[in-house]
Amino acid sequence: MNYKEYLDKVKSQLQEKHPQMEIKVQPVEKLQGESYLGISVRPRAEAVSVILNIQPFYDQYRVDETKEASLFAEIASKLEQEAAKIPAFQVKDITQYDSIKDRLTMQMVPMEKNQAMLGKIPHKVIGDMATVYRIDVGKTEGFRGSVLITNDQLKKYGISAETLHGDAVKSQAAINPPVLRNMAEVLGFLGYQEESSLWIATTKDGICGAVACQIPDFMEESTKTLGSSFYALPSSVHEMIFLPDDGKVERKALETMVREINRTEVREEDFLSDQVYHYDSQARVFELASTYESRMREEKAAQESRKQNAKAEKDNERNDEKEVQAGTMTVLLVEPGRYPRPVEMGIELSDLQAAVGGFIQVVYPFEDEVGLIMNEEGKLECLPLNRGLYDEDGEMYDVIAGSFLVAGLTEEGFGSLTPEQIEKYEDLYHQPETFVRMGKSLMAVPVPDEEVVRTGARDAGEKDIMKKILRPVEAR
Repeated sequence: MNYKEYLDKVKSQLQEKHPQMEIKVQPVEKLQGESYLGISVRPRAEAVSVILNIQPFYDQYRVDETKEASLFAEIASKLEQEAAKIPAFQVKDITQYDSIKDRLTMQMVPMEKNQAMLGKIPHKVIGDMATVYRIDVGKTEGFRGSVLITNDQLKKYGISAETLHGDAVKSQAAINPPVLRNMAEVLGFLGYQEESSLWIATTKDGICGAVACQIPDFMEESTKTLGSSFYALPSSVHEMIFLPDDGKVERKALETMVREINRTEVREEDFLSDQVYHYDSQARVFELASTYESRMREEKAAQESRKQNAKAEKDNERNDEKEVQAGTMTVLLVEPGRYPRPVEMGIELSDLQAAVGGFIQVVYPFEDEVGLIMNEEGKLECLPLNRGLYDEDGEMYDVIAGSFLVAGLTEEGFGSLTPEQIEKYEDLYHQPETFVRMGKSLMAVPVPDEEVVRTGARDAGEKDIMKKILRPVEAR
């Protein structure tokens, strides 16, 4: 006789013995991998049924078929005991949300082990764990009944998962509140007297106590008891171990301890997680300890970046103030036959005229807020040809004669170039040019580097003048 045949036979015998009961074979989907095919028993006058797992009895029957009658007697006795525990309950009590919102409880389960079931029920993910929700249907001696809330029920209630969680937090604290006990108190029978750094978080009746971590007020009060933020070790679905984050332990060492305890001390059906969690008392966040560490590194980097940005802004403000006070600006000086160089100079018209050797002319060939300041009569005075000006197609349309400046533009007039602008226009005008007449046109030819190296100021007189009006900017 296979298991299904055994179930059908037991069902028939039970129904014959208890005609006042509605008895049927029923599959039971449970969390923690404990789903089974059992026998459902419901007094016809009641809305709640109990379901017996007959598998253990069938296993005994297969070992010794002569025990069939005694096994049935045990099943019948167990049925009568469980049926007597069924609390008074009406179907409408779970079909109306207002009727159940004050009877919601929570349970923490491992994600990986319960993937199939979690797809059918509302849940909240916390690391590798999930919070699921139940309806407490009453408690009698030695028995507390509950109904797991499904996605279909949530849809009928017309509420969101967030609303369900918020209401469950409140009712859990009232029905089966979280408690925190020192490890010394728990192990007092072994002679422990001094307070331990380890604390046990569970619920008042010790059932599904890991949900304590989902009660915000409880977690905040726990920080006062422990004196700091703390680590949380999921020792089982029924409890968590809290210990202060005081710098005396490392996460990896705690993870090793949790895995060892789970492997040697925790029953498979009570397993919750191999991970270590952390409660941040300042941010009021419960999360994986590894996530907390990553978040702290990111916040530290962001804080350092803000400090550096603030320092840079202050430095710029000080530089701007110095520049205004000194009446100077940083521009790029481009001389014939030489590489461009940033210089600091005065902002008065006389300073600009002295720099280019005469009346100034300004052109604006770029979209950037910069202008080219040159000698207005450079060509008439036969000053050395310097750099060409080119259109968008790269065709030269003019040539600047004599030294010129690349200066920034402000609302008041000329100002300093930014470091980025200095780099951009030094690159643009880096290579000096010489010009060759080709018929009626001029052709620009880059000056070889070795020739630039030998090219200095045109004469000592010009060199002395430039020293007086231009002061080179320190290397950047």
